[in-house]
Amino acid sequence: MPKEKLTKRKLQARQTRQKLFDTSLALFSRYGYDKVTIDDICEKIGVSKGAFYAHFKSKDQVIVENFRYLNADYEMAIKALAKKQGAFEKLYLFQQYAMRKVEAVGCKAVKLVYHVETGPRKKKSFLIAKNHSLYKIVLALIKEGQKCGEIRQDQSADAITGMLVQFYRGLIFDWCLSNGAYNLAAAAENTALFVFEGIRSRPA
Repeated sequence: MPKEKLTKRKLQARQTRQKLFDTSLALFSRYGYDKVTIDDICEKIGVSKGAFYAHFKSKDQVIVENFRYLNADYEMAIKALAKKQGAFEKLYLFQQYAMRKVEAVGCKAVKLVYHVETGPRKKKSFLIAKNHSLYKIVLALIKEGQKCGEIRQDQSADAITGMLVQFYRGLIFDWCLSNGAYNLAAAAENTALFVFEGIRSRPA
């Protein structure tokens, strides 16, 4: 499929959107999400408030989009693991990749996501949605493991996936509470040794 040819206007719009995105995250990180207004963001880069709303519905959308970028990375990562042998190996390697990506996003940015997604006005968080790439990939790997006999079948694939994803979210939240004081991927690796034993299939 040929790439879309960008007109000068489309290119400027894309550049403006990126400036709004980058500036918003920088201001949120420096002053705190609640203290930064859309007017502050627009004033910083010299655009109108209407320009902001042309690209983002709200400040919340900026934060959520920053985290949603990870979904595309997750999809690419699992494709790269397709030739690996065994569901557990794939699950472990994908887990480590995901934790390194979250760590690369940075503790401050992840805290902002949790802040927005747990706010009193939020009715449903995308972090717990089952169409989230992290959930879908883990679910597929659990089903693969159950099919080949690696993973226990006395619990449904959905139930096991839910527990694993809760474990990941809990670990990331703890990492945020400690202000990123430890290596997230290393912590996931150590804890996963015990978690994986809990879902491993046992001989009859």
